[in-house]
Amino acid sequence: MKSWKKEWKRQLDSIIPALDDVVKREPIPQKEESASTQRTFNYKNIWKPMAVFGAAVAVILVCIFVIPLIGGTLSDDNPPSSSEMIFNLQINPSISVVTDKDGKVLKIVALNDDADVILSQEGYIDANIGLNLEDFLITYIDCASKLGYLNLEGGDAVKLSTPTDGHGESYMESSKQCLQKFFKENGVFAIVLTERQDATEFIELCGVDANDVDSAILALKGAETSFVKRYSSTLSEDQMVALYKEKISADNILNYLKADVLSIIDRIAQEPQDLLAIYELNGRIIASEDNPGWLLKDYWSVKDSVNVSDEFDSLLDEMKNLLDSYKTKYGVQIESQVDLMSAMEKFSSISIAEINQLLDDLDSENFFESAKALIEIASSMGIDVSRYEEALEVPSSIEAYLVKMNASINAQYQNRLNQFSSIYNQKRAQISDEDYDRFIFSLEQEYGSLEEYWNFIKN
Repeated sequence: MKSWKKEWKRQLDSIIPALDDVVKREPIPQKEESASTQRTFNYKNIWKPMAVFGAAVAVILVCIFVIPLIGGTLSDDNPPSSSEMIFNLQINPSISVVTDKDGKVLKIVALNDDADVILSQEGYIDANIGLNLEDFLITYIDCASKLGYLNLEGGDAVKLSTPTDGHGESYMESSKQCLQKFFKENGVFAIVLTERQDATEFIELCGVDANDVDSAILALKGAETSFVKRYSSTLSEDQMVALYKEKISADNILNYLKADVLSIIDRIAQEPQDLLAIYELNGRIIASEDNPGWLLKDYWSVKDSVNVSDEFDSLLDEMKNLLDSYKTKYGVQIESQVDLMSAMEKFSSISIAEINQLLDDLDSENFFESAKALIEIASSMGIDVSRYEEALEVPSSIEAYLVKMNASINAQYQNRLNQFSSIYNQKRAQISDEDYDRFIFSLEQEYGSLEEYWNFIKN
């Protein structure tokens, strides 16, 4: 096949006439330029504006990416330092703790409402900010023990974790040693588990919206310490009402009401019998032929009579003894026949069988219905029921909800303090290193691992 270039040249030659020899010999004309207008092309000149443009871009990139790393983001007032650390402590009351590079506490955040009970003490947060992590964890666990969140009479466990993407492993391990020493010195058989947790799992436990550890630290540093306050901001009013009913019925309010009613069961069984004895004796006094009264013949109308028979005087002495005994047992002075009838009327509508049925029905499903009847009974027996009546008043706004929940948290603190103080204050012998190690070994043998023991006692 012929070359297409040769074929094309042949076709052009056949179309365009050949140049005359004279024309071929003539020189090709050139345009002359003066030295001042003559320009030579330098390929390097094209890079000058491009170099300026590149330098400008480089400066912009430095401002965007480098400066925030050095001095913090432009939008964050309290950015996390790359050396700040974060830890989660779980007992039942769970918390997140943010520390600086030296392990000093910067922020404490409650992860559930039980932690709010501990952190609600006036001045507690301020007193613990700035402490070494180890010292703070000891004060927190000591308070949890005082409020009955840690089993001081049997085995228990706490877990301290830090994310794998963080810098807190050495502080976590040193804290473990300090907590083990604390337990041994106070005679408490409790183990300390530590875990370097996957960052995603760890952040989920913290309950913050974050993609990495640094953003989780930033979120926690700006978060409300109180779990109840933080969580309530996400509720609608309908959700708030439902949650309030659930929490009040599930919290210790239910148990406290049961305890108060149970404390009067024996009284409800015995007091009517004592009143009946007084009533019957008063009837004998009224019917006595030796009664000096004319229209009013009851004990209280004739008790100060003089010159009565020995038999009638003995009836008066017997009644005085019954009334004194009644006052000693129940704290109530019966000063007239009207008082006696009123006291007896109080028990006419009270049945122990009915009370026991109400107590059986008093659970989280129908707390508000059963509680009202029990509150009326308790009130009639002289028990202060104001806190129960207040608890049954459902809040109508988030603000009112927070007020009631904070009051409930404070009440729980005092109630738990009273309930567990005797156990907390018991003297316990220190645990030797050998006995503590044997305790851990026995748990591993029984449960397969300490992690399985943790799952057993906490789930």
